[in-house]
Amino acid sequence: MGFQHLVMEGERSTLTTSLPAPECLARLRGITAAASVGSTDQRRVFYGFPEDLYRQDLAERPLRGRISERGFRVGRRIRVQQRPLLLLSSYRMLFATWVDGKFATDGSATQVTVTTKVFRGVGCFWLVVSGMTLLFVSATIGHPSGWPALIFPAGFIGLGIIARLAASNDANFLLGVLKSTFEARIVPS
Repeated sequence: MGFQHLVMEGERSTLTTSLPAPECLARLRGITAAASVGSTDQRRVFYGFPEDLYRQDLAERPLRGRISERGFRVGRRIRVQQRPLLLLSSYRMLFATWVDGKFATDGSATQVTVTTKVFRGVGCFWLVVSGMTLLFVSATIGHPSGWPALIFPAGFIGLGIIARLAASNDANFLLGVLKSTFEARIVPS
């Protein structure tokens, strides 16, 4: 896995299934929670929602996102951790991989074209961190006592890389869920 792939993803795959597109949509809706479920999950954990009910809900609806007749955008529903890891799971959600998909009917089969993506704000995050790093480096040149200030951009870079590493299996997970839900196979490129 290359650095560009780790940071931004962006692979395209085509799934083919014998199910009609409306059936695929109905099945996908059955396992997908609302896109905003992340904040709901945080409140559930924060206020002590029973663990077994939360685990069952995650198993029944492992995806979150939006689905319409034109296509869908789904991501892995990330299990929110108890305190003190509550904030880290929220941070992890920002770096999650999403799948955009569109349906096309090809005679007796339905083609589902999916593209893995990372939230667009991640690119802005890396741009800001790079700019902050350059600013801190230029400000500390000639000032040996200022070098500890580079801990801040290094910390942000580290958190971003750790969050993307935590999401490194998301694309495979999402494709696997979609394949089994649509009873589909991946068409070789």
